Amino acid sequence: MAKSLEERIRVLEDEKEIKELMAKYCYTMDAGDWEGVMSCYAKECSANFGHFGEGKTNTRAELEDFYRNRILKSRFHGMIHRITNPIIEVKDETHATGRWVLSEPNVLSETGCAAWLACNYYVEFVKEDGKWLFKRVVDTDWRWVTDYDKGWASEPFTVPGSWFPEDIARDEERWERVYRKLERSK
Repeated sequence: MAKSLEERIRVLEDEKEIKELMAKYCYTMDAGDWEGVMSCYAKECSANFGHFGEGKTNTRAELEDFYRNRILKSRFHGMIHRITNPIIEVKDETHATGRWVLSEPNVLSETGCAAWLACNYYVEFVKEDGKWLFKRVVDTDWRWVTDYDKGWASEPFTVPGSWFPEDIARDEERWERVYRKLERSK
């Protein structure tokens, strides 16, 4: 059954609000505004930041602790969250999912050197009190984390201590297949 004009307008408005929420998250992250970051999250929420989360957060309190005590004291500063390629699916009036590509230049705090990272955001949204918020955020499909000068093509994972062994093994396996394919095409 075709959606009514009102339903289609509601979906477009929901998608716009979700995009603005993602932008707010990026701006508040880059500014170190942890209250602003947490205002993007639902009352019941969780996250898995892959290489940088060193595990999952399963409650709002754990997530807030992560932002205040991990990111605030992070290996990185001067972050610029650049997100592209949004794919948003509004499932119903209170649930949606979205996917974005993150490409982030930053500065490695330990050395003062410029660095790059790239991964995907997968987000589950819930509408609470008439506002879209993050229910679950996952950073995954890491493409690279590397020193700026070395570049992602030659050394895709060079930032020390920034990954789990099982993640890096999976990523290296994936990259090895890419490298073999590139070699065969030469």
